[in-house]
This record gives sequence, C-alpha cells and structure tokens, in this order.
Amino acid sequence: MSLTVLEARSDEEIAEIRSRSRDVVVELLEAPGFLSWLGVVVGNRMYTISAWERPEDAAVLRDSAAHVAAMKRFFGSP
Repeated sequence: MSLTVLEARSDEEIAEIRSRSRDVVVELLEAPGFLSWLGVVVGNRMYTISAWERPEDAAVLRDSAAHVAAMKRFFGSP
C-alpha cells in the first residue's frame, strides 16, 4: 500500500490535484503490480491510497511522467 496526503490551499488547487491524480491513475493502469487506487477528499485534505502486489512495485511511480510532473508542481524540483 502507498498513501499520499495533500492539503489544498484553494478550490482551484483541489480541481488541479483531482485532474493530475486522474492522469497518474491512467498511467498506473498499465503498471506491473498495480492492483487498485482510491482517492478521498475531506474538506481541503486529499488522500490517495494505492494497492500493489509487492511493496517494490510502487517504485514505478518514480518513472511515471504524470506523477513526476505533479510532484514538481506541488513540491518543486528534487
């Protein structure tokens, strides 16, 4: 399982996070070891929970173009 928690600062940011999350999930549908995904919004907090066959399968997120772009957008360049 992998878990992400984000706290949006505005309604516009909530919409952007939702859109970017959908892009990531579309990529994950083809990823080896990916089982399922759940997104939850509670107020301005946004949670994603992803299930994987093996813990190391979640490393595919490092190569996901959509995930990398979202990380840069919200957390800056590594």
